[in-house]
Amino acid sequence: MIEAFFSRYFDRPAGPVLRPTIEINHPVIRRMYDEYGLPTSRNGFFRVIDPEEWQESYMPWFLMMRDEDEVFEGPELYPFMTTAFGYVYVFANLPDEDLVGYIDITSNFHSMGDADSVFSGNLLDPIFRRFNLNGDFYELLLKTEGEPDADECFGFFPPISLGGKRELKNARRVKLREHLDLLAQASGLPDIQRERWTDRSSSCDK
Repeated sequence: MIEAFFSRYFDRPAGPVLRPTIEINHPVIRRMYDEYGLPTSRNGFFRVIDPEEWQESYMPWFLMMRDEDEVFEGPELYPFMTTAFGYVYVFANLPDEDLVGYIDITSNFHSMGDADSVFSGNLLDPIFRRFNLNGDFYELLLKTEGEPDADECFGFFPPISLGGKRELKNARRVKLREHLDLLAQASGLPDIQRERWTDRSSSCDK
């Protein structure tokens, strides 16, 4: 399931792998971390990330998501891989659950399915990578902007959610966490800090 994707874009680790700190329940995602750790793809486009380290930054998008039975929501979802444009792949960290998904942070489009459909379909589809993941812009941006650091990505300005255009001239290298915060605010997504304050205030009133 994961072999075709990883063999195409990643090198196998030469030494011990660096694993995430939380327990991974999802069998496919757990195997991915066991075999590959936290690598970056050969050309830097894909990055496997620590789920716990990045969950809060992507939580505004997770709070929008539900499965077909309206069961899954933010706290069960974790990111496992991002692209050079900050788009994120997620999994539901629940026992005996195969749910995996993809989120376009610029348009807030998201889709959820099983691991096989995401790894074998979405991630290995050259047309999807070129047009949906902005793969056609990536090599050109590397020449002008350089490869983003681990805490950076390429972003579009003005943001697409505010009417900006998905054009090469509008893309530039930015800090990923700050960019996610900007896009969440621009799209009117849930404010995590405000929700936490509201929860604490409600608890104090009881």
